[in-house]
Amino acid sequence: MVNVDYENEMALVALQGWPREEAIVSVAAYFVDKETNSASVAFMTRDDYQNQGLGTFMLQSLIKLAIAGGIRKITAEVLPGNLPMLHVFRKTAGNMRSRAKAHPQNHFRYLITGKFTERSYLDP
Repeated sequence: MVNVDYENEMALVALQGWPREEAIVSVAAYFVDKETNSASVAFMTRDDYQNQGLGTFMLQSLIKLAIAGGIRKITAEVLPGNLPMLHVFRKTAGNMRSRAKAHPQNHFRYLITGKFTERSYLDP
């Protein structure tokens, strides 16, 4: 996330605290796959800031930026036990689909896919 170019890679950071003393409490990013015109999203929110709507806000903001950049589909891999993140995706983008995807480490991840349009997501 160091080489954000605002076109193929976008990152958002949530800060807490006063200027010059602030701490990062959440990071959200997407990475564009030009072949499919889709973006893969990733999140990190500090434990003591979870369950306060921050992940939802970050996902909503990423979706708006992706739509503005011409992206109409996002994907994410979420471990089945990460119920708070699965909830964020369901709440923020109810039209998302998920399917289990096996990995070599003998665990499953959900591949979450959603398609968005400016009208369906950005209109009040």
